[in-house]
Amino acid sequence: SAIVDRHTQNTEQVGKVDILWVMDNSGSMGNEQDALARNFDAFINGFLAKGIDFRMAITTTDASSRSRDGRLIGRVLTSADALANEVAFKNDFKTYIRVGTGGSGIEKGLHSSLTFLAVNGGIFLRPDAKLVIVYVSDEEDQSPESVNALLAGIKGFKGTVAGVRAYSIVTTELIGNQWETIGNRYMNLSNQTAGVVSSIHEDFFQILTNIGDRILDLLENFATSKDPISGSLDVSINGVVQNQGWSFDAADRLVKFESNYVPAPGTQIEINYQACQQGVSP
Repeated sequence: SAIVDRHTQNTEQVGKVDILWVMDNSGSMGNEQDALARNFDAFINGFLAKGIDFRMAITTTDASSRSRDGRLIGRVLTSADALANEVAFKNDFKTYIRVGTGGSGIEKGLHSSLTFLAVNGGIFLRPDAKLVIVYVSDEEDQSPESVNALLAGIKGFKGTVAGVRAYSIVTTELIGNQWETIGNRYMNLSNQTAGVVSSIHEDFFQILTNIGDRILDLLENFATSKDPISGSLDVSINGVVQNQGWSFDAADRLVKFESNYVPAPGTQIEINYQACQQGVSP
């Protein structure tokens, strides 16, 4: 099917991103929460250095009651907080991300992320910001809805913006921890949004450095909302087709302009292409 993704080049050249962390708070997750907290600097320092306008919030995989499902842990943390007091900002994140291990053993991270957006979107989501969701769990998502229904719900909060990425730090293979299950549903959502899947058993410093770099890449380039059929991509600036000066990164679904060809602030970028048929799975 024919797709047109439209972007306006940022006037400030600085992207905006709203990042939701969905942290498993079931019994086995204490070490992973500590590892994420300890390595948070590896993730956030690039954002601080580049002056990225971000908001971050944390919720859990526990959807066992109305009060727990999609609840905000602590408060929304912003780049303004980091500018005001970087040490306090980092310490607050590290405190909040240690969400504890008293949550339900029936993890519903995908469901609770959608509930979070419905309940707390007003204080968290900005219409001109990209939305990034980072799921951290050592067990499979057990939300009742299909992955595709949940993805449609999440995308619904962003309108037509090709600006949703789901990153998963999950069990990708079984290594002998008897409680663990492979996070296929998280991986499915990540793959459909051109997000990255990482193994929860890898080094968190490397994982968070990589995810941070990928998000910065997303903010500085132009995303497609679906996978284009190879060779079908056309890029226009203010209605003029560009025959040079750009390339397409298929893995990250990003149109990247070479430095001499970067569109001027305020210009309209249109990406036209034929979309591959998305595989539908449970």
